[in-house]
Amino acid sequence: MKKLLLLSAFTTFLLNSCGGADQNAASNIALVEGYVKKGVSSMVSLVERIGHKHGIEFPMQMSLGISNGESLYGFRYSSEGQSRSLFHSDRIEAIKDLAPKAGRFTIDTRALVSEPVGEIKEAWIPIPESSFIEVNKREVIIEDLKLD
Repeated sequence: MKKLLLLSAFTTFLLNSCGGADQNAASNIALVEGYVKKGVSSMVSLVERIGHKHGIEFPMQMSLGISNGESLYGFRYSSEGQSRSLFHSDRIEAIKDLAPKAGRFTIDTRALVSEPVGEIKEAWIPIPESSFIEVNKREVIIEDLKLD
């Protein structure tokens, strides 16, 4: 299954890398600047399809965090419907509780973690099963993860 996934990813990369340098840069920026959810949904769909084709009943299990330096994206999904936990912070104090010397964090800073940590347990909000989360400053959007 690994070889099929790598071949598919490599083929997709090559097909999307045609054209001038501007087009390549634009494609890569699009992945980070607004198509993260679509890209991860497509990846999960591909893993599910190839896994099922090869007799793997539950091919996908993930808790994933991605950032572009401004926004934070998280995904919680498993084929079985029982993925590992994922939480987001609802205030800076939860992060400062973990890293008191982290003075570079602003009041808008948020984090994704697999389990609530630190002393302020109520500052960590569970992300539902089969969900996508986007955190941009204090704005938190949680949606169902829809597969292709």
